[in-house]
Amino acid sequence: MTYERILVAVDDSPAGLDAARAAINLAAAHHARARAITVIRDHVVTTAIGNEAGSTIERLAAGARSVLTWVSDLAATRGVDCETAERDGEPFRQILDEAAI
Repeated sequence: MTYERILVAVDDSPAGLDAARAAINLAAAHHARARAITVIRDHVVTTAIGNEAGSTIERLAAGARSVLTWVSDLAATRGVDCETAERDGEPFRQILDEAAI
């Protein structure tokens, strides 16, 4: 089986970072392109902490960008073309939408 594109959803958890490593390794082995997505569930944060949500969402977004940068750098070291995307909303919906691209 040959892969042309690989989508991986990542976050800053150990499992998310392991998934990114596996996806990049798979992409390298198949000379495939990779796309990494991370999703921030902003409405959950807003509901949970109210008025403080703005600064918390900004911190979450900065963390998400940091993870995507890490994935992009990892891909570059393996010679893999990797696009990244940061989304907000329901993770399952955002990931499915990305898969349709």
